[in-house]
Amino acid sequence: MLERYVGHFPNTSLLSGNIALAAHNRGFPNSWFERLHELEIGDEIIYSTRFSTMYFEVVRTKEVDERDMSVLDNTPDTRLTLITCITERRNKRLVVTATLIANESISLDNNYI
Repeated sequence: MLERYVGHFPNTSLLSGNIALAAHNRGFPNSWFERLHELEIGDEIIYSTRFSTMYFEVVRTKEVDERDMSVLDNTPDTRLTLITCITERRNKRLVVTATLIANESISLDNNYI
């Protein structure tokens, strides 16, 4: 399904803790993370769902082995972990980590249930 959407790792959080997402960065009409490699420490990422809009600040970018699942571990803080492949490096993944700086939660009522 990554050819159409940004994927959420099911063993990670949706709104608090470690929110981990993955997407393609090239080769598909919806290459959502095609510019992920351009993010730098201090850049802001906006993560919106129907329940909240959250603002994150990039604190780290790193390259990991494709089998390194430690980036999906639960965390006590709320963070966004974005993962994509690296051009010409089939066994590596780019991981961008950002920490929460602001959260605008929407009140849950019958309109959202």
